Amino acid sequence: MLGTNPIAIAVPSSRGPIVLDIGTSAYMMTEVMLRERLGELLREGVAIGPDGEPTRVPALARRGALLPFGGYKGFGLALMIQAPGLLAGSDSEQESDSGYLFIALRPDLVGTADVFNRRVTQLIERIKTTPRQPGIDEIRIPSERAFRSRERALREGLSVDRLVFDALVPRMIAKSSSMGKTITMSAVLMVLHSPSMSRGSFLDLGA
Repeated sequence: MLGTNPIAIAVPSSRGPIVLDIGTSAYMMTEVMLRERLGELLREGVAIGPDGEPTRVPALARRGALLPFGGYKGFGLALMIQAPGLLAGSDSEQESDSGYLFIALRPDLVGTADVFNRRVTQLIERIKTTPRQPGIDEIRIPSERAFRSRERALREGLSVDRLVFDALVPRMIAKSSSMGKTITMSAVLMVLHSPSMSRGSFLDLGA
């Protein structure tokens, strides 16, 4: 059986790193678990249940399988990502066994690093200045939105779903107790269980 087989590729440039971080499945298992916790359905065409039939129910998808993106091309990519993982200690006969393979390339071994960074930047600039269709404000490069979101979160804080935070609080308390530490969560719990906080609403944890 194939897993979600994520692949991450990072390339330096003069404007900062470009990072592509994707799974080869049509949906990530962590997203399935989140949808299950929130009581939401999956979108069409991303999973099958234990009976092999398409499903949008997260619990059935976890007992079945996530489909690869891109049809046979996604399947081929997933296979070719999972196979080198055997070099990192994964075992195809043990579904719960994972392997992490890292490959690092030094651009300065085949040229000047600064020149490579500059050429990557020029490539990005050519892509971003490509004529756009009506209604398209910007051509985004992989990781560009993530870096912007990170900067905004550092300035403004995060919004965490009430259901997710409700599940995290007792785990934080239990973990701190096991480490011989104490976390005072009374004020947070008072806010979480306030009548004005409806289930499924978002709690602002900003600075």
